[in-house]
Amino acid sequence: MWTLLARFSLRNRIPILIGLALVTVFMAYQATFVKLDYNLPRLLPHNDITNLNYNHFIKVFGSHGNVVVIGTHDEKLWELQHFNAWHDMGNSIKDIDGVDKIISVAHAYNLSKNKDEKRFDIEPIAETKPSTQAELDSIKNVVLSLPFYDGVIYNKETGATLIALSLDKEIINSKNRKELIYSISDVINQFEQEHHLDVRYSGLPYIRTNITVLLKREMKLFTVLAALLAAAIL
Repeated sequence: MWTLLARFSLRNRIPILIGLALVTVFMAYQATFVKLDYNLPRLLPHNDITNLNYNHFIKVFGSHGNVVVIGTHDEKLWELQHFNAWHDMGNSIKDIDGVDKIISVAHAYNLSKNKDEKRFDIEPIAETKPSTQAELDSIKNVVLSLPFYDGVIYNKETGATLIALSLDKEIINSKNRKELIYSISDVINQFEQEHHLDVRYSGLPYIRTNITVLLKREMKLFTVLAALLAAAIL
C-alpha cells in the first residue's frame, strides 16, 4: 500500500503541490476574517432562575464590569502641588473618549439639602482646583469627614488613594477597548515619570485587555512555530 501511495505521489506531484498551495492560500485568506469575541461567554440559559436574578441585580445596582481602578500611595497628596497634579491627571483621563465618569479625592461629591425642592442634590466638593493651601485644607476636611469614602477612594491608615473610572460599555465590549485602555495608560505613565510615583491598575476592562493582547500575540507565535515544526517534519 505504501509503495502504491509513494508511486501515486511521485507521479502526480505537480497537481498535488498545486492543490496544497491552493488550499493553503484559501485557508490563509479565511484566517483574515477570524475575530475575537470581547464578551464573556454565557454559561446559563436566558430563562434560568440564576441568570434572571443576576440580570435583575445588574438592572438595580449596575455592573462593575466597566470600572478601572488606579491606585497609588503619595504621602504628599494633601500638599497643594501634589493634589493639583492628581486633579489634573484625573481631568486628562476624563477627557478621553470612552471615559464616562471618574471619582477620587479630587473629584469627590457630597450631598446638599435642597429645601425648595425638598430633595438632596449631588455637588462636587472641589468645583475648581484649589489655589491656596488653605482652600485645599478645607477640601481635605470635607472629604475626610465623609465616612463612606474611607476605605473606598482613600485609606486613612496607609495614605493610599485611588481613582475609579467608569468606562463606556459599548467600547469596552469592542475591539476599541485596547485603544481606550492604552490612552489611559499613557496619561498615567506621564504622571508617574513626572512625580516619581508607583501607580497600580486593576479592574476587569484592564485585565481583559491585557489577556486579549497576550492571547493574540501568543496565537501568532504558536502559529509560526507550528508551521516551522510541520515543515521540519515534512
